[in-house]
Amino acid sequence: MMQCPTCGAREGSWRRPCGNCGERATLRALGRLAFADDPDAPPRNRPPRPTELAAPRARLAAAGIDVALAFLALLWSGAIGTDQAFSHPVSGSGTLVRALAWVAVLATPVLMEAASGQTFGKRLVGIRVVSRDTGGPILLRVAVHRAGARALFWFVTYLALGDPLYQPLHDRSAGTVVINADATGWIPPPDSAIRPH
Repeated sequence: MMQCPTCGAREGSWRRPCGNCGERATLRALGRLAFADDPDAPPRNRPPRPTELAAPRARLAAAGIDVALAFLALLWSGAIGTDQAFSHPVSGSGTLVRALAWVAVLATPVLMEAASGQTFGKRLVGIRVVSRDTGGPILLRVAVHRAGARALFWFVTYLALGDPLYQPLHDRSAGTVVINADATGWIPPPDSAIRPH
């Protein structure tokens, strides 16, 4: 027995539906429970999320495009895989090309987010990163912080499904949100409106 992440009853289970509400434990329900003020009481009557927020589906699509483009760039430059030009004797120039390719692939998304709030994937999907407090563009140091935190916390990104602003830990720590690119602006909701109840 465990606490049901949907209704909060102590009759939940990983293997079968909850004995109280009949719902199965899902990652989304666990995310909601993780962001509740009191772990013994599930959130109730949460206000609707702002319409400007990018949907998780759009964020996943943008991340997939960015990862695919990075993989192709590294493969094309010979930084990963086998490259006939550098395969037998590893020369100094081959090592330099590989190192520069990795630096470019890691630095490009950070620089693009600092410049426009959009990577290639975000631009194609139609979303952008903005400051959570001001709604304006993010600074370079914030983009670097966000990228570093994303590298550390990628495996718990699903927790954003339970967050009022769809903020994974890297967005929460950097103070950013991801919104639709065609949104006229971002007006941060009052703190009381985004705290789980």
